[in-house]
Amino acid sequence: MSLAEPNNQAEHDLAAWRERAQAAENELGLMRAMLDLIPDYFYIHNWNLEFQYVNKAGAALWNLRPQQVIGKSYASVDPNPQQSQRVIEVCRALMRQGGAQRVDGFAFQDPSGVEHVLSQFNVAFKHPVSGEDMLLGVARDMTAEVKLATELAARRALEQEMLVARTIQRALEPQHAPDCPGFTIAARNTPSAYASGDFYDWWSLPVPTSATHADVMLCLGDVTGHGVGPALNAAACRAYARCLLTGRAPMEADLALLNRAMYEEMGDGRFVTFACARLDPVARDVSFISAGHGPTLLCHAGGGATVLESSGLPLGVHPGEQYERPRVIQLVPGDTLVLLSDGLIEARCPAGRMLTFAPLVDEVVRLSQMEHTASSIAQGLIDLTLRHTGDKSTEDDLTVVVMCATKGDAVAEPCLS
Repeated sequence: MSLAEPNNQAEHDLAAWRERAQAAENELGLMRAMLDLIPDYFYIHNWNLEFQYVNKAGAALWNLRPQQVIGKSYASVDPNPQQSQRVIEVCRALMRQGGAQRVDGFAFQDPSGVEHVLSQFNVAFKHPVSGEDMLLGVARDMTAEVKLATELAARRALEQEMLVARTIQRALEPQHAPDCPGFTIAARNTPSAYASGDFYDWWSLPVPTSATHADVMLCLGDVTGHGVGPALNAAACRAYARCLLTGRAPMEADLALLNRAMYEEMGDGRFVTFACARLDPVARDVSFISAGHGPTLLCHAGGGATVLESSGLPLGVHPGEQYERPRVIQLVPGDTLVLLSDGLIEARCPAGRMLTFAPLVDEVVRLSQMEHTASSIAQGLIDLTLRHTGDKSTEDDLTVVVMCATKGDAVAEPCLS
């Protein structure tokens, strides 16, 4: 064997070692590149919480590059000392006990003060050469998901509350038309939200000993706004109206009491426009009074219509408001009285044009000539409004109360949709 052979062998072994080292370096570089592509935070700490490795996303938590983090301690990288100490204690406790640990909802504040919610999975292990305690971890930023989940949960809770409010509100509406020979009465309410700020009601007044039929009180109210708050005010106003509008005192005096009650009830800048009518089915007349409510329509049997305007401030605006005496209207067969909320008048088409009052008047006249029933007219006015808006949800609640003086024999009909 020549002396050159050992040297050749050594050079061959060195070349092979360099080749394996380069291959390992290439594989390590590929692994680093792959870890830099993932959005999760990948890191390796030693016992002193010095970064042995961190991927691009992990270093970006502190607005740094991996080269600026590797080799440094966690305490020197994180400018928040309280947060840094908390992380160090958690990591060392895991390295002592060994095993793996998952932590969801870990609060983390980046250097700019932005709060993050992290989900972490940490694994304690021993360095294969030195035997030093080490920690490998992966963290995912769950801030957006947590925020979305919180918002969805809040939305579901609100929808459930509003659904309950609407269910209660529906239960408070009259379920049957009152017994009024010669008249039919019906109503419709289409809320813009789950719960309506509008309400309607009717009830029979005490029957005098000399009378054969009770007078009937009808009312329609519109609380400012819509949703749960106005719906609660609407329920309160309905309850007060039933208690105070009893027919024992003049309507204007009872309305003044209702106004004071609502002023004390709401107290938050809200008010209620309110219209009510007392029907005497024997005398065939209606006593009508309005507290700031929009136009009420009286459609005449012979054609044409009269608009009944408001005669005082809405309920809840001024506690001492006094109202004028009601207007008394004699009804003949074929006449129609329509109480409606301003949601119908102000409903807008997709181009932004309001429906206004005139088309509603024309529709009442048309329906009165075709089929003079309160139910068909009430539903027809709602349908007209929804056609105008393109069958889309309206910005305001839609409420209609219709009373028809029947042309022939009265036919019992449902009062609700």
